[in-house]
Amino acid sequence: MNIFHHIPAVVRIYIGLLCSLLIPYIILLLRLPILFLQLFAVIWLLIMLKEIISYIRKTIPQHIPIIIGMIIFLTIGFSFYFKLDRDYAAYISNAYYLIQNGGFFAEAIYPERLLSIVNGVYTPSFLIGYSLYLAVFVSILGNWGLIVANSMALIIGFICIEQLYRLITKTDKSPRLLSIFFLANPVIYWLYSYTYSEALFLPIIWGAIMSFILGLQSKHIGLIFLAFWGIIISFMVRVEGLGLILTFGTALVAACMLIPSHWKQKTVYSAISIVILIGILGGTLVVSGEYILAQFQDASRTIDLQDKDNTLSDTKERFQLLLLSFGTYLVMIPLLWSIANRKLYTNKYVYWIIFLLLPFTIYLYNPRITRDFPWLLRRYSTAIIPLVLLFGTWGMTHIYRGKKYISSIIIGLYILAQILFIGLLIRDRVDQRSYYDELSQFFASQELPKDTIVYMRGDFDRVNEVTRIIPYLQASQDEIIFRSTYLDEVFKTGGYLVDT
Repeated sequence: MNIFHHIPAVVRIYIGLLCSLLIPYIILLLRLPILFLQLFAVIWLLIMLKEIISYIRKTIPQHIPIIIGMIIFLTIGFSFYFKLDRDYAAYISNAYYLIQNGGFFAEAIYPERLLSIVNGVYTPSFLIGYSLYLAVFVSILGNWGLIVANSMALIIGFICIEQLYRLITKTDKSPRLLSIFFLANPVIYWLYSYTYSEALFLPIIWGAIMSFILGLQSKHIGLIFLAFWGIIISFMVRVEGLGLILTFGTALVAACMLIPSHWKQKTVYSAISIVILIGILGGTLVVSGEYILAQFQDASRTIDLQDKDNTLSDTKERFQLLLLSFGTYLVMIPLLWSIANRKLYTNKYVYWIIFLLLPFTIYLYNPRITRDFPWLLRRYSTAIIPLVLLFGTWGMTHIYRGKKYISSIIIGLYILAQILFIGLLIRDRVDQRSYYDELSQFFASQELPKDTIVYMRGDFDRVNEVTRIIPYLQASQDEIIFRSTYLDEVFKTGGYLVDT
């Protein structure tokens, strides 16, 4: 226990975040009873809440009002969106699948878009990391666990970025401006009000960067390796983790040459790295190999100048969409403050951070904008936007130091814009729980004869989602015929239509 307490609190919090992926991964891999997952969830929550609350009260009390305010806003504006026509619903569905099945694979009984068939069995087609993380909270809190999961990820992400700010600026205290810019940023808020995997990817990569820079400053080789381990684990969450493994691996080699340490220590850490690399890469490829292959094929199109999506007109359209985004301008202002900060160019840690995040430069070339959500900047939310907000806060405090009147006006207008757009996001929130409650009550009250046909509208909405949200249908799964169809076909043949 004494050894554990010698580890900096922020590092303990980051290790706890990584454990929220590793332990459930082992539990489901070994197909242990789901009770083990629930026990882990309770213990993890109690320990992490104690660590986080203690850290915030002792280290960053100036940020408490913003943290509490944004958690309240997140709870009010969280989108319980379960329709399978969006990725964020898929992560929820896969989390429930993991809990119900108690593992990654199950016998292939019915067709399901979001579960891949591997050797005659089903497994989640998306990368497993975020669904694993959600499953921890959902296993004990149901749908409310989604809010708790994202709130914990958001707070941990901010704690890591706040620590990094103090490391690179060499100050004992970060300004309130940092939490205002980061936590109250509409793009960040939107990300955490839905269940996108970037919500977990952000704290993992920024925790790794924080650990790496802390290791450089303290000349602690163990923290450098911890950063590398965190990035390996990030591959469970997002494919971009593979590119980060290359940059962090290169930086690790360079740091090992710069930081003096015993060769036995480096050998032990390297052996652990190899074990984690094989375990995470191997397991992720087995479970989600088809998805990863598809992502690499898609990435190859991104850098293929002959591809139809990389034409000059297409590129112009994508960046025009960026220019129409209010989120772009809320990021551009801190970017200008960053550029104007002379200290930025003479800080060696800035160059380390930029090198570590090099894989994300692909989105500067092709932002891969979903055209019906052009202003949300989802691809920029995990690395580019936090980087700009981090450097922008530093630039703002440096440029307007001693000019309190001017800075108050500028910051006030900026905060007003943030609040306005967050209010719009809360107004447009989605909550489909009442619909599914009514649907469940309806089917529970019916005496359905054997071979009743239940249709799921369209190709996207299929059996796994319906049976998850309607327990009666799950219990009667062997007696009911499930079909995916379109509305006109239902009218021709008769039966029940479920729009999930």
